[in-house]
Amino acid sequence: MVTTAQPDFFMYTVKYDDGFAPNPFHGVCSLATCKPDIRKAAKLGNVIIGKAPAPNGRRLVFVMEVDEVLTYDEYWRDPRYQCKKPRINGSLMLACGDNIYHRPTPDGKWSQAHSYHSKRDGTEEPEHIKHDTDRTQRVLLSRDFKYFGGNGPVLPELRDQTITEPVRNMRRHFSERDYTTLTRWLGALKGWGLLYEPSDWRKLQLRA
Repeated sequence: MVTTAQPDFFMYTVKYDDGFAPNPFHGVCSLATCKPDIRKAAKLGNVIIGKAPAPNGRRLVFVMEVDEVLTYDEYWRDPRYQCKKPRINGSLMLACGDNIYHRPTPDGKWSQAHSYHSKRDGTEEPEHIKHDTDRTQRVLLSRDFKYFGGNGPVLPELRDQTITEPVRNMRRHFSERDYTTLTRWLGALKGWGLLYEPSDWRKLQLRA
């Protein structure tokens, strides 16, 4: 999966593995909410690695290579991604759509669709709007991804142990040795696309 061009790696902890951020459905893995630092900094060809929280902090949740970047308004209007708009009363897959932001004019106020980031009654949640849109309006997209949910393999031991600690902050800087270790390990992973369902779906199904 990782090319010889030595793309940047971004690693972070996926606190909620519910199919919303990232959203691995419809053949495209999208990161459209949360993680504004990564969405702002990542470029085409960069690799995003999401790992599980404690106590399984070294288990891979997903990996994606960025092949497209859109703004929120572009994402909202693009006919390819209408399937990513949430249908909150539909299946779990449809309810967790992440195509939720748009503006009536380029400098207008953000509108937020009824989604996992709005309030339960569908009204807008200002705190999430601010967190998602203030620092960046970029959506990262990938057709070259592997999403393992709660069934991911264990990440390799890295020399810089802080990289695999269960923290939410972005990890971007890797030693040459650790970069090589990750590159080889990711390249040996089998499968493509959505391989398992999000691990938090089991909790949601039990509550239903």
